[in-house]
This record gives sequence, structure tokens and C-alpha cells, in this order.
Amino acid sequence: MLHTDVIRALLSNDNAVRHQAESTYTQIKARQPVELATALLTLTSVQTNPSDVETRTFAPVLLRRLVETEGLPNDAAYRAQMKAQLLATLVQESQPSIRRKVSHVVAQIARQDASWPELLPSMVHLTQSPDASIQVTALDVLAMLAEYTGATLKVHHEQLTHLFTSFISSSTASKASRVAAWKALSAFVLHLESNDALQPFSQILPPFLQ
Repeated sequence: MLHTDVIRALLSNDNAVRHQAESTYTQIKARQPVELATALLTLTSVQTNPSDVETRTFAPVLLRRLVETEGLPNDAAYRAQMKAQLLATLVQESQPSIRRKVSHVVAQIARQDASWPELLPSMVHLTQSPDASIQVTALDVLAMLAEYTGATLKVHHEQLTHLFTSFISSSTASKASRVAAWKALSAFVLHLESNDALQPFSQILPPFLQ
């Protein structure tokens, strides 16, 4: 049975089929984590799995857990391909709930691999999308990056100040985008340890934080 078939069988309504799939999945995870990651990525991406929304919803949850527990493959080329495919999925996926799950995978990978120079520019670019739900996705990723890799983002505080301000003070941005910008700002501020680093945000922070 293909790894993708095993993953799909995890969603079966037939208890016997599902239990067998769970056993097989555990074995694959222990023996072939890279191959399993490939299968999960295939099912996560709308580019390679356009018609099965159910598995696109389920697969990124398993992929995030796999990356969290097993780490990333050592192969740099494989990592680069995985990152590129996930970023493409964030753009091409039409379901906000699935994009949210993919965002968690992206953040988990960034937490384990700081060598991802395309990530921040890509998220900043996505915040300029005319689609408000894409804006929210990008801002959510920035919030998660602040939580996982806050120290590395401190050097970008001026750029992020401008970005968050543009949403928070906008009269045309959607309420969801403004709220997402506030959340991203709050997550980022929590990781600013010095007054000098906090200063750029002073004008847009709530009074009780000034």
C-alpha cells in the first residue's frame, strides 16, 4: 500500500481499516520518516492533491507533528523543495482553514531551521494581497514566527512596525486583517527585551503598554 493510501485510510469510517492504517502509519513513521513526510506534503498541497479537501485538511496536521517529533531531513535540497512547496501552497490554497494548518507547518519548520531567507519576504509580500484572507494568513505566520524565532526578527523591527501600522491604522483593511496585525504585533513585542527595541512600537501600542 502506498504511503498516501495509508494516510487516507486513517480517515476511514471502518474501524478495522482505520486501526490497521494507524499501525502501518506508526511503522512508517519509525522506519521511513522522510518518505512519510513526502507523502504528507503531497496530500497537503493543493498543487498535487487538488480534489481531496478532507485529506488536505488532515495531512498538514500530521506533517507538523512529524516535523516536531522527528525533525527535518538532513538533505538540504529536500528541505528547500519542502519549503518552496509549502509557500506555494499558502498562495494557491483556497480554503482558509487549510492555509491556517499549513501556516503551523511553516512555523514549525522555521523554528527548527533558521536558514530560510525567503520566508519573511514572502510573508510580507502576501500581506499585500487583495484577498483579505491571504493577508490574515500571512499575518498569522508572522505572529507564529515571533513566538518561535522572535530573536531573529528583531533586526526587522522597523519594517514590521510599518507593516503592522499600515493595517492597524487603515480605514480600508478588513477587521480580520486589523485584528491579525494586532495579534502579530503583540506576539512580536513580547520578544522585545530592551526599551530601545520597543521604542518603534510605542505610538501604536495600547496606552497600558506605553
